[in-house]
Amino acid sequence: SATLLTAASPTSTGSEAITGVGFKPQFAMGLYGSALANDTLYTDGNAESWGLGLITAAASACVGMASDDGVSPSNTESLTDSLALCLRKDAALFQAASLTTFDSDGMTLDNTTANGTARQRIFLFVQESVAAEVGHNRRVVQLP
Repeated sequence: SATLLTAASPTSTGSEAITGVGFKPQFAMGLYGSALANDTLYTDGNAESWGLGLITAAASACVGMASDDGVSPSNTESLTDSLALCLRKDAALFQAASLTTFDSDGMTLDNTTANGTARQRIFLFVQESVAAEVGHNRRVVQLP
């Protein structure tokens, strides 16, 4: 199974539980940005930053990009890291988090850098695979 959900970023550092997935994930992909609300077109500083994170229990990777081209000189930057989430904005780290655990209904992140304003994020979760049960066929035979 897979589940897609949105979750606002925390406004302070520390542990964050993202729940409502309905199962224990084995993989998560996060789409991050600086947008304040979903379904909203931004043409200001709330549209300057976006990133993508790929997360498993064993490893994570993220890429973050920022473009502040409405100023002179323009400022563009990118970042790759082994974190679950990494974003830059205005020549500084904007949001950063690592995976703590995958849980029975989502995951827990450790946010080491947070913006003081909640920003919208989208997560795609893929369910942990369930091992197939190995059974034995039994036949009862009656002897005369």
